[in-house]
Amino acid sequence: MVKWQPLAYLSIKEDFYDPKTSWEITLDKQQIDLSKMDLAKPEEWWTSLEEKDKTVVPKLKAWLKNNGYAQKDIKITEIPLLTFSDEKTGGRVTKGSIQLNFYVRDLVDDRGKLLPQTVRLTNVSASKIRGMVGQEVMKSYLVDHSSSDHSKISIKGSGYGHGVGLSQFGAKNRAEAGQSYLDILGFYYPDTTIEREYGPGAGFKTDLVAKSEPNSVSMKAQTDHVNDEVGITYSLKENTVVTLTIKDSKGKSIATPVRDQTMKKGTHSAIWNTKAVSNGTYKAEISAMDRNGNEGLATMPIKISKDTSAPKITEVKTSGDYSTEQANITYIINENANVTVEIKNSKGKVVGILSERPFSKGRQSTTWDFKNMSSGIFTVTISAKDKSDNQKTISTKISIRKTTGIVTASELYIKENRNASSETVGNLYRDQSVTILAQQDEWYKVKKEAKLGMY
Repeated sequence: MVKWQPLAYLSIKEDFYDPKTSWEITLDKQQIDLSKMDLAKPEEWWTSLEEKDKTVVPKLKAWLKNNGYAQKDIKITEIPLLTFSDEKTGGRVTKGSIQLNFYVRDLVDDRGKLLPQTVRLTNVSASKIRGMVGQEVMKSYLVDHSSSDHSKISIKGSGYGHGVGLSQFGAKNRAEAGQSYLDILGFYYPDTTIEREYGPGAGFKTDLVAKSEPNSVSMKAQTDHVNDEVGITYSLKENTVVTLTIKDSKGKSIATPVRDQTMKKGTHSAIWNTKAVSNGTYKAEISAMDRNGNEGLATMPIKISKDTSAPKITEVKTSGDYSTEQANITYIINENANVTVEIKNSKGKVVGILSERPFSKGRQSTTWDFKNMSSGIFTVTISAKDKSDNQKTISTKISIRKTTGIVTASELYIKENRNASSETVGNLYRDQSVTILAQQDEWYKVKKEAKLGMY
């Protein structure tokens, strides 16, 4: 008859050489308020709304993607429940519950309205919940205090690890205190012995299984100031859920080119649009998490140095020719640019657009026909915008003074040229006003409304 006797498992006990690390999880139950959003038009708000929490929520989304929602764009709107229970030896919890309310971008009803999604886990293993929220967030199963009200969830704990076996911190401190390796192993593994066996194949070998190292991620960036873009290339050594975040010098997140996307191992790329970004040094942060919760992190500085100098417009000159009723405007620009030249009257109204097109750097000229303009002071406005949207605008005045006369004869004939026998192109009568453009000998070049000739 064989008599079986149970062997004691490693017990949890107080280790005064192991400092307890405090940790805390604080979550808003409502992560996104959609009460004023149109669920039938998610395109109007989807990209602009983000969850409040930036630590736990990304890990919950990664878990969802690995559990039925692969390659889905998810918004977690509420976390109404997160609790731990069933304390065992040493006060460590063994059970947990969680509920996630969320929407998936492409899951809609027959009217195109987003369908609410819910995942609820009740009294499951605490290790499962810990894996969902992140082992680096919930550092142990030792929960000291938890609370929940209408708006927030708070869970506080201490320790770092599973609570049994050898503590790396405790073993280090014991060794520094002068304890031998036998003393240290005797504390963490009581009632055990160490034996040495010689010879190939002697005894047996036990493989220790350790948590995988965090995923290795490498990044590089290529800046394109012409198109206001930064191309970011990153390499993954295994299938992971990836988030790529851009932060400013104060650590504030300003862009998320990749958010909780499931990626296969290999090389991938993303584009960061920098059009609205000022010059400075930014930081690209990438997080890659595998299905076991192992997370790889990498950061890389990105320097944005745009052309912020506006084009220079110099040597602006204007000159008028009353015989042709045209003004010539010349100027020099120091770089290629789109140039607009406008003429405005004394009231600021645009009365002419002389050019609106690209020009090469150098001296430029344009002509303004002022035949239909009355005498007065006009403003010439020249605007030049370069490829980086830097713009320079300058203005100068131009005076148009046409001589006006009053007809004293009962009738005058306007001739085509300075020849009395030439064709008559119009008539002038007593007391009518006429614009005198020039005098040539005894002839006057005049203009009356649209009629131009000599008398």
